[in-house]
Amino acid sequence: MKERRDFLRLDLREMLNLSPKDSPSLRLKCKTIDISYRGIGLYSDKRLEPKNKVDFELKTKLWDKPVTGSAKIAHVNLEKRPNCSNLFRMGIEFTQINKSTVIFILNRIQNNICRQIKQRQLNKPSS
Repeated sequence: MKERRDFLRLDLREMLNLSPKDSPSLRLKCKTIDISYRGIGLYSDKRLEPKNKVDFELKTKLWDKPVTGSAKIAHVNLEKRPNCSNLFRMGIEFTQINKSTVIFILNRIQNNICRQIKQRQLNKPSS
């Protein structure tokens, strides 16, 4: 299968609130999976239809205040899990966000990955 992604996705496990623009009083609490320059992958217990427009608020330790913006639902897949309620895996594509903030968060994640790799190498017993 041909890879369709244009940007690398990096793991990001944080909380994100979604509010559909056509129902602003509805607020979904979601868990993020990953982030890229173009958008965020997440889990939600509620389904939103592809192309729906949403506002979001991401709370992350990597930035000093909530990151807010607008996006559209790019895709939705039902993930059935044994002994659990069903989850929807969704991808949101940014339509309005401060791209400098996204770049900063991506760089922080990459720096953390490099630090972890170096730490493992230092703790590795020599042969």
